[in-house]
Amino acid sequence: MSRWLALILLLLLGCEETLRLPPEPTPLPPVPSGSQFVAQDTGRLQGQVRWLGPLPAHSTLESVDQPLELASLPIRPRPNPHRLKVSPEGGLAGAFVWLEGIDPARAPPWQPEPARLTIQDRQFQPQRLVLRLGDSLTLQSRDPFPHTLQGRGASYFNVTIPRSEQPRQRALTQPGIVEVRSGSGAFWTRAYVLVQPHPLLAVTDAQGRFAWEQVPPGRYRLQAWHPNPQVVRYERSPDTRRVVQITFGEAFSTSCLIEVQTGQTARPELLLSLGGVQ
Repeated sequence: MSRWLALILLLLLGCEETLRLPPEPTPLPPVPSGSQFVAQDTGRLQGQVRWLGPLPAHSTLESVDQPLELASLPIRPRPNPHRLKVSPEGGLAGAFVWLEGIDPARAPPWQPEPARLTIQDRQFQPQRLVLRLGDSLTLQSRDPFPHTLQGRGASYFNVTIPRSEQPRQRALTQPGIVEVRSGSGAFWTRAYVLVQPHPLLAVTDAQGRFAWEQVPPGRYRLQAWHPNPQVVRYERSPDTRRVVQITFGEAFSTSCLIEVQTGQTARPELLLSLGGVQ
């Protein structure tokens, strides 16, 4: 009988182990940048991201305020968070650009301001943000109702903000692009965070331009990225039959090799187009 009791105890302990959730990952400390930086031995980079050819179709979005609720509410148009903003000269605003292949120790020192995404009236401000690898992203709401926010892409998380003015923080410990979206049915609520270990990254301005004043000499790959405004899949609530999540098409991206020389200014131009999805 004692042998059977021991076996039952072992099985119970084993089940308990399988149900135990893994511990939260320990946030990495901010990556040091600039420990081998030499200001006199740098060049400049002044570039532009341009859109070439016809613009992509922008899916029209519309929804009630609370798609998860059964109550019937007016359907209103919702902004497409991926809409392309192209200047008369073709410059693409709101694109991410960054250098790959650079040693963070040789990059300029970086003491960035705290990164914060604020959601108000179910929209993020700003919709594009850059963050140093290992730093924390602050998520804050100014709406008088709770939000659930999801991180997808380079980082995966779910954060609940029960009421306004109660910010939550999440350390982003993987380089890349993180999509932050609503998990509460507000499918048009999107923002993006570019995470890198060095400060040579940017969001293009209204003319599609970006500039870095102190770039260590060398050959690098320059990347550009912008989300796609075309919806390719809709997900509906089984209870309300309303759309609660959407999937956009593959993002537009391109890259080129550049060389930066000491005391010189490199002026690259990156072109995105409907045929440039990589």
